[in-house]
Amino acid sequence: AGALAAILVESRPLAFAAVAISGMLAAVSAATVPALVPSLLDDERLPAANAALGIAQDGAMALGALAAGIALSASTAVVALVADLGTFFVAAMLYWGIRARPARAVRKEASDDTGIRAGFRYLLRSPTLLVVIGAFGMATIATGLTNATLPRLLDEHLGLGTGGYGFGLAALAAGLTAGQALVGFTRVGPGAGRWIGTGLAFMAAFFVALAFTQHVPTALLLLALIGLVDGTTDVLFDTIVQREADPRYYGRIFGLSSVFMTTTMMGAVAAAPLVNKLGPPREVIFVAGVALLGASVIALVGTRPP
Repeated sequence: AGALAAILVESRPLAFAAVAISGMLAAVSAATVPALVPSLLDDERLPAANAALGIAQDGAMALGALAAGIALSASTAVVALVADLGTFFVAAMLYWGIRARPARAVRKEASDDTGIRAGFRYLLRSPTLLVVIGAFGMATIATGLTNATLPRLLDEHLGLGTGGYGFGLAALAAGLTAGQALVGFTRVGPGAGRWIGTGLAFMAAFFVALAFTQHVPTALLLLALIGLVDGTTDVLFDTIVQREADPRYYGRIFGLSSVFMTTTMMGAVAAAPLVNKLGPPREVIFVAGVALLGASVIALVGTRPP
């Protein structure tokens, strides 16, 4: 609504401020939605629920981007923002009807268990959560470098032209959706954390293969396979946190992990132009694969059974 008002009064600073606030609220939502899921379902249904949420979110994002492109081409930003505002209203009404139950019984919360510092202390006392979040943080460095380098790789080196990035993202999105659906139909046991390390190792191998391939169909297949494995690890990450963490700390753990992974992702994106100046895109993708291999080692060592 603030962005719509800014467009109507032709205030660019107000428009940027509205988008910034929207981004902040989106970050809050990213932490609270997975924290809400355990209060709606039993533990055994968490993987399927997280998979369904991931598929819905990625599908809606793809459809929303397409609809925005059509709306902006056929009409104006005002029409697009009015439609956007309507979707938020519908979402608010749907959330309003949710009646959550207590996730599971916990002891009475003490006064020193509140606040973000308590979340840090709890995370430091939880080796499995700490290792998984650290591994995902290293993985986002690799994906950030790749996202910033992929257009150059697909355009200049594989000859797909300016539309190559779109084809690459489509392959990634298809694999991501398939991976999330695969976990949704799978019974996830207590050893799911081991697959995260194994999955990151597979992704590292796919990245290295992508760095050396000269064949366009093979490159698109590798991107789809990267998305497939990434989709499984994303769902398992949410499931592990929901199963391992104390329900009182869900919001803080998801919030801290989101901040950490977003920071590493944006740091990698910011460093990508410098890295791309130092070497060709194939070398950058190769470095990303090595970073993923390091993340897989951390996850495998940190989640091994006692």
